[in-house]
Amino acid sequence: MKKKVKIIIACTILTIFTAACIGFFYFTPEGYRISVKIHGFREIEQNVYVDNEWSKDVKELRQLVGDAKERVKEFYGELVSSSVLIICDDEEKLQKLGGDHDTKTIVFDGAHSYISLSSEWLNVDIMAHEMTHAETHARLYQGRFIYKQLLPIWFDEGLAMQNDYREQYSYETWLTITNQGNDVPGVDTYDTSEKFYAGETEDRRKRYCLAGQEVRNWIEENGKDSLITMLDQIRGGSKFSELYFH
Repeated sequence: MKKKVKIIIACTILTIFTAACIGFFYFTPEGYRISVKIHGFREIEQNVYVDNEWSKDVKELRQLVGDAKERVKEFYGELVSSSVLIICDDEEKLQKLGGDHDTKTIVFDGAHSYISLSSEWLNVDIMAHEMTHAETHARLYQGRFIYKQLLPIWFDEGLAMQNDYREQYSYETWLTITNQGNDVPGVDTYDTSEKFYAGETEDRRKRYCLAGQEVRNWIEENGKDSLITMLDQIRGGSKFSELYFH
């Protein structure tokens, strides 16, 4: 009787575990991105996956990936990240991926970033923007096993803007937004996703532009080496606010 009970318990645990795995890999954006190999995607080069139905120019895609990586490498001096890029235009799959131009980072023994892009957003600026997120997260979460927000969202996005050269986020646009720099609103209040991404598209674009210029000014004043040192110190336990606003 005891043996039978143990078998029932073991089977129940196995069933629950199997259901949890299926739920994660099929019904969560993070799990779906991790397991794209089993969802109808093919790998065209290391860590670059395209939907089997995606029929655009693979050679052009490889060039975009190379150009974006080079931009991020030039900014940071080297790459420590190895983000996974997922290209898809299928609306149903994009819904399961949870986004058509964003990065999701999973922390388990370091940061593992998965970038989802549809053809609508497939250009070097957006790709470099998302790869900058991946590189920043890799530097922040090396050796960590649990995710904890270590940077305010405005700084994370502002840092990604350093490799995003779109005109709508340029210095000239910043001058227009801020009345030639005479009326610069603070960005430090947008420290969470809910605050930073709130509102209409134009509201968000304005925040991206403001955050990008704020970070650019800090880097120009303190130097790129100070940025990298600050990220290392934050990974080691220091608080962003104490380092950035000192």
